[in-house]
Amino acid sequence: MSGPGSVSGYNLGTNAGASGDQVAALAPEDGETVFQAVTEADIPASSAFIEDGLAPDPGSTWFRFDPQAGTLVADPRAAWKVQESSGRGHALFRVVELRMEGQRPLGLNIEYRRQEPGGTLGEAGIATADLTRGPAYVGFAGAGRPQAGSCDWDIGVSPEFGVLVNGDCGAGTFPLDAAQDFTTQARADDAPEYADFLAVIAGAFPASVTDAGGIFWYGIQNGNRLWPTYNVFLVMVDQDVYKVQVHDYYSATGASGFPSVRFQRLR
Repeated sequence: MSGPGSVSGYNLGTNAGASGDQVAALAPEDGETVFQAVTEADIPASSAFIEDGLAPDPGSTWFRFDPQAGTLVADPRAAWKVQESSGRGHALFRVVELRMEGQRPLGLNIEYRRQEPGGTLGEAGIATADLTRGPAYVGFAGAGRPQAGSCDWDIGVSPEFGVLVNGDCGAGTFPLDAAQDFTTQARADDAPEYADFLAVIAGAFPASVTDAGGIFWYGIQNGNRLWPTYNVFLVMVDQDVYKVQVHDYYSATGASGFPSVRFQRLR
């Protein structure tokens, strides 16, 4: 969330407690009713508004439970820009395959695209991480089997599903926006900042699409689409406060990537 002046937000969580079936059953008129019900009386103290910033990944962004497979699988919708260790360059990466044995991870495949200093992102490659003997480390510049105490690696993965970042050697991450296509990005060196941990953007507008707390819920009833939660958010620009609701993601013809937003100044 950004804009002129001081901009911060607050999530009213209007439908945050709803189940997937309940969200799927909501109609556009339900969203309109919820939006109209929010008044100036719902504005909390200024201290409750928060600005977006980077925070450590809670541990479940890059994988999900697949009820059909009955196990955890990779979630390639989550991707990151990477500042490589020792200033070697930049990269994009995402986990495209997670191999499990029961509840134990055996390994994973990481898809990445590298950017040399002064260049643009290249073709995709695959790095394989073997977790059967402990943490595995990956250097996008091509170092073979980098060691934990070196600057040859950029990210690592632990058998406890943690993603490590070689911050001691200058590596850092910034999450790729969900609306951006991993395959068509030209640069990874243009993030506003790189955190020395696997980063997510935390703020009033949750990035999650797997529950009712955010703007959309993806995959309800195994449907390959985004359902609007009709949650209402408050946005403070300096001292002005607006109520905001994203109520659709599709065009009139059903094409994705056409979000519809309604807003109104409350104060």
